[in-house]
Order: sequence, then structure tokens, then C-alpha cells
Amino acid sequence: MKRIFLIIILFLFLGNTNTVYAITNEKTDSLLNVLKKTESDTFKVAIYNKLSWLYLQKDFMQSLKYADSALNLSKQISFNKGIALSYTHKTYAQIRLGKYDEALININKALTVYEIIGDKGAVAKNYATIAHIYYSKQDYQKAVEYTLKSIEIREKNNISDNLEINYMTLGVIYTEQGKYEEALKMFIKSSKYCEKNNNINSLASNYNNIAIVYRNLNDNISAIENYTKALDIYEKTNDKFGKLKILNNLAVVYEKEENIKKAKEFYDKALQLSKEINYPKGIARTLANLAGINLKNKDYKRAKEKLEEAAKIYSDINDNYGITNVNLLRGQMYFETGNYKEAIIYIKTAFDNAEKSGLLNHKASAAKQLSSVYEKISDYKKSLEYFKIYHNTNDSIFNIEKTSVIEEMKNRFETEAREKELKIQKQKIKILEAKQKIQNVTNYFKIAVILLILLIVIIIIFRLKRRIKQNNELALKNKKIAEAEKKMLETEIKIKKIKEKELEKEIEYKETELQNFAHYIVDKNKFIAKIQNDLIKIKKNISEKTINTGLRSVLIDISNKIREVRDNEEFLAYVDQINDNFYLKLKQRYKGITENEKRLASLLKMGLSSKEIASIMHITPKSVDTNRYRLRKRLNLSPDTNLSDFLKNI
Repeated sequence: MKRIFLIIILFLFLGNTNTVYAITNEKTDSLLNVLKKTESDTFKVAIYNKLSWLYLQKDFMQSLKYADSALNLSKQISFNKGIALSYTHKTYAQIRLGKYDEALININKALTVYEIIGDKGAVAKNYATIAHIYYSKQDYQKAVEYTLKSIEIREKNNISDNLEINYMTLGVIYTEQGKYEEALKMFIKSSKYCEKNNNINSLASNYNNIAIVYRNLNDNISAIENYTKALDIYEKTNDKFGKLKILNNLAVVYEKEENIKKAKEFYDKALQLSKEINYPKGIARTLANLAGINLKNKDYKRAKEKLEEAAKIYSDINDNYGITNVNLLRGQMYFETGNYKEAIIYIKTAFDNAEKSGLLNHKASAAKQLSSVYEKISDYKKSLEYFKIYHNTNDSIFNIEKTSVIEEMKNRFETEAREKELKIQKQKIKILEAKQKIQNVTNYFKIAVILLILLIVIIIIFRLKRRIKQNNELALKNKKIAEAEKKMLETEIKIKKIKEKELEKEIEYKETELQNFAHYIVDKNKFIAKIQNDLIKIKKNISEKTINTGLRSVLIDISNKIREVRDNEEFLAYVDQINDNFYLKLKQRYKGITENEKRLASLLKMGLSSKEIASIMHITPKSVDTNRYRLRKRLNLSPDTNLSDFLKNI
């Protein structure tokens, strides 16, 4: 559930005149009776304004009606203070109704009148009201600007009343922006002025706002403790608006604690009270919270009904903050029911509005939900993009390094709150003295515990930093090793490529040598055959017996030389060595291929003719052709395929 803050602004009345009045417990009926009897127009204005103020607690439209009556009468009698106060009361009613633009117009009219009459306190109060309106419109920059203007006027003119509201306003804005350290500082300052000015209602608001900070820091025990203190004050003062706020916030904490039954109990009380005082924004907020409960219980039908009703109310009062909350819940509902297209539309709308308005908590929630939806539809690029946005936004909301500072502020405020409670109990002197002694011992013990905790935290942080440093050094070393290994791998690859190129060149060279060797054998055989033929011719033309005998011997030697296979065997062995890989491929592709077919294939791959192959293998060219035919058949080649080219490409 989303965090919702309301700034409680105390309304002051005209001073230094007989028409000055304060809020009392008088019934409206009594005031109406007085109104009928009085003849003084100035006093009538005061009564109308007082009625307008009282109805702010229960009926905003009726409050607006009485403010208009006071304004009209004030204008008739030219009563400036009455005019200014009437505009102020109209502003308060319009704020409660969520009509912020109209409220800005009226508060500026009131401001102009107060500046004319020189009422510095009222001017400061109106600046604070303007800040509240801009806060409600999510314009935090202007809200801070006008709050600081209000503080400046009050401090410059030594006006201490309502300073607690100014600092509380700053604290609420900083909380909304996730600046928890600054927020706690402002709430502590506000509490000091609450004590000084005896402002009980503002003190209750402080308890509420401090509880919200602790809730954001996941300290739910402290949150519930402070909410309960605020609720007790609002019940005693019968402040229904403040009570409504606390009921909602307590419900949020119990929901966070997974105590759904308790959470629904407080939400139901808040809804009933919102309807009782006719507060649209409160009704819409509580409906949205109850829808969240329905979502947890998987009751999507009721959740949808409540969200649609809440969205309509927020739209009617132009509350972007509330609409953003509802859109996030709508997106969650459609995501859980598998309607991812609708989920993206509502969550993206919420994300854009949160980013535009500077709502960091809403932006983080929307980014996280969008990441989950895009992951579901397998759009991992967008899923990662929104997850990074969620992570960065979440880091800016809560910085771990500030934890110890925030804890220190928490302890400081608790100490001051205890001191305040002791002052209130001064009349019980004896009991107070006994409690004070016990409290002092407890304080010393707590201080010792806190110091011990701080020491442990410092040691943990120191060790963590040292571990991070060691991890970084190790990561750097591993990175260098990885880079070195990468370079070595690249070098090995380069060397391998060089060797492969050298091997290719060597193979080419050997193939060239082999071809030359083949031609040499063929030429040698041709030469010897020629000599043989020439000697045969000479033999035919010589008749002497002795010559015939000599020539016969020479011819026999030459014939033997031709039949000598040593060169051929050496050549063929060389061929087998060079084509070892080629033979392996042939054997893998063509099962049953013979050794002679593999050898013939290697000679054809070299580009040798049938005649040359016949000379090398000591067979006839016809036999070579026959073997070529068988080889083509073995390789399943078509007649138009060139055998030598095919073998070269294997």
C-alpha cells in the first residue's frame, strides 16, 4: 500500500478585536440561535466564520456555505478582516474537497487583504496554507518554497506560534521524497515548538509523521507506538480528521505485518468515518486500501469494483497522487489475472505520473511492476531497463550509509519525548522522583547499549569495507589473469594459423614434387623404352654373332631396368604419405573402396593422364580406363561430371 500524508494546519482567527473567537465545543444549534438574536453585522460575520470552521470537521459543503455567507456580509460592511478570514475558510473547505486550483485562488485573495492590513502572522499562516496546497498537487518545490517564506516571516517578526506546523510541513515533504534524515530533523524542531506553544493536535500530527518515517524504515514496532500516541490525542480532542488519518496508517502497518484481519478492521473504521464527515479523498483512499486487501485474498471481482469507485472519486477531485496509487493497484490486479496488456497500460501511466511529480516511492514501485510484466511476456530488454530504474530509484530513497545517522535521530527524539512526558507529570512529585531515578539507570543502560551497538556497527562497516577492498583487488587480479590468458590464447591461435599455412604450403610443395616425380618416372620409362626399341632395330641389322650376343645382353639389362619397380614403389609410397587425409575422407564417404581405387583416385587428383598412370603402375592404358570407369561407379558420378575435378574438391 502507498503512503499518504496529510498536513494538519491550525486555523487562527482575527486578533485584537471584540470579534476574536476560538474553537470551542459549542454546538452549532446554539450558534445559530445566537445568530438569529444578534444585530451586529460584524458579530454575524464572526459567527458565520465560526460555523464554517466547526463544519470543517464533519461537512465540508456546509462549511463552504457558511464561509460564503461570512464573505458576502463582510463585503457589504467593508470588514477586511472578515473578508480575509472568509476566503481562508473557503480555502480550507476546498482543500478538504480536493479542489486545489480554487483553493489557491481564494487563499491568494486572503493573502492580499492580510498584506494590506499588515497582519504578519496571518500572512505567514497563508503562506503555510499555500505550501499545503502545492504539496497536495505534488509540486514539492513550491511547497518547500512557501513553507520557508512562512518560517522567515515568523522568525523575523518573533512570531513563534504555528512554527511547529511549518517545520512539520517540511518534514512531511522530505519524508515523501525519501529524505528521512532531513524529515526527522524537521519533526524534532516541530515538537519543540509544540511543547512551547502547548499545541496538542500538532504534537499528535508529529507522532503520526514520525511513525511514517519508522514505517518506511521497516521499524513497525516504533511506528505502531507513535500512531497509538497520536490516536489517543485525536480521540481526546474529538478530531475526526486526524483520527481518520491514524486509522488508515495503522491499517497499513498491520497489513505490512500480514495481520490482514486487523488491517481490514481499521480500514473499515476509516471508511465509515470518511463517509460520516463526507470526505471524498478519505473515502477513495480507504477504498483503494481495501482493494489491496482483496488482491491479497485473490478476490479480484471486489478489488476491481473498489478500484473503479476510488478512481472515479480521485478523478472528480483531480487528485493525481491518488490516481497514481489506484493505477498501480489496477496494474497489479491485471498482472495477477494474466492480462499483461492492460497491466502495462495502467502501470506505465502510474510510472509517468510519478516521474513527472517526483514521487520516488511510486516510481520505484511502478518500475518494479513493469519489469515483472515485461519478463512475463519475454521482453527481457524492457524488463532489464525498468529493473535498473527500480534499483536506482530505490537506492536514492534509502541509503544504507544513513542508517546510523537515522538511528541516532530516532534515539534523540525518543529521549526528548520522554523528557516532555516527565514535565507533564511534575505534579506527581514523589512518583516522578522515583521514576526519574529508575529512568536515569535505564537511560545509562540504553546509552551503553547504544554505544555498544554503534561500536559493533562501526566494526561491521570497517570489516565490510575491508572485505569489499579485498574483493575488488581479487577481481582486478582475476581480470589481469583473464586478460593475460586471452592474449596467450590469441597468440596460440595466431601460431596455429601460421602453422596451418606452412603445412598447406608444404603439402602444395610436396604435391608439386610428387607431380614432378611422376613425370620423371614416365619420362624415364619412355626414354628407356625408346633405347630398347632403337637397340632392337640395330639388332635386326647386325648379323655377327658376337655383336648379337653383346646387344642381347644390353637389351636384357635395359628390359630388366624397365621392370625395376624401386622408383615406382618409392613414388607410390610418397603418394600414399601425402594423401593420407584424402584416403581417410574417401573411406568415410564411400564404404568398401579398395586400396587400388584410392591410389588411382590420388593419381587422378594430381591431374595425371591415363597413359601416365599406366606407365607408373606398369599396366596398359586400357586397364587404367577400366579402373577409372569402376571408380566413377563407386563414387556414384554422373557421366557429365569431371572425375579429376570432383576428386580435387574432396
